[in-house]
Amino acid sequence: MEQYLPLILSAVSGIVMGPVTSKLTGGSGVGGILGGLLGGIGTYYGLEAANLHLFGVPAQGPTALKNILDYVLEGGVGGGVFGVIGGMLLKRKA
Repeated sequence: MEQYLPLILSAVSGIVMGPVTSKLTGGSGVGGILGGLLGGIGTYYGLEAANLHLFGVPAQGPTALKNILDYVLEGGVGGGVFGVIGGMLLKRKA
């Protein structure tokens, strides 16, 4: 279960931030959720592949507080960006 913790944290924070940013910019809530989920997961995998971390060198193990904050912030930022995009794509026309 410990190996899935970073992915779950990134996905959940993306799901939270996606609809928030989507609604703030006038988009759809459903598009924000879908975009947030995809953005959170995509950001996690992209930054892990590039070996980039917000707080420098990762601490030992995924359950260190520094790593948990890193995964939550990465997923939130990616989910927010993709949430705006998804919200605009699924926005109802008036």
